[in-house]
Amino acid sequence: MTHALATVEKMDEGYVARFERHLNHPVEEVWSTLTRPEKLANWFADAVVDLKVGGTVELTFKPMGNTVSCTITEMEPRSVLAYTWGNDQLRWELVSEPGGCLLVLKEFFSVLDDHRPKDLAGWHTILDLLPTVLEGEHVEFPMSSWQQVYDRYTALLNP
Repeated sequence: MTHALATVEKMDEGYVARFERHLNHPVEEVWSTLTRPEKLANWFADAVVDLKVGGTVELTFKPMGNTVSCTITEMEPRSVLAYTWGNDQLRWELVSEPGGCLLVLKEFFSVLDDHRPKDLAGWHTILDLLPTVLEGEHVEFPMSSWQQVYDRYTALLNP
């Protein structure tokens, strides 16, 4: 399924990209997929998580072995998880709705540069994997899907 592109809005101190996905799974199950290391490894990265404000999320991406260390800045169980992402900030929000939940991912960033379409295409593609992951399947990152979405984000940000 091809989802709508994220909305990108200018704010006083930078930008925010907002992604939305309606998922046919309860908040508790999606929260677990976002926070438990063994579940993160099935769709995102190998992870070490200290789930508390001030705790860390350390993600190691295969096959490159790149590691990103994040600091948790906000955490409300089964509702909100926010952490640093390099110079950016990520905020995952879950809202229960009939038949499942709404997942909102916001990425706050200061600069709209040439790398941003790559980043947004990555988040978009990863979020598109979630329904399959929530069905219990392990997935690999689909570069061909990423490329198609990257082209769309490039057009969106460079009209």
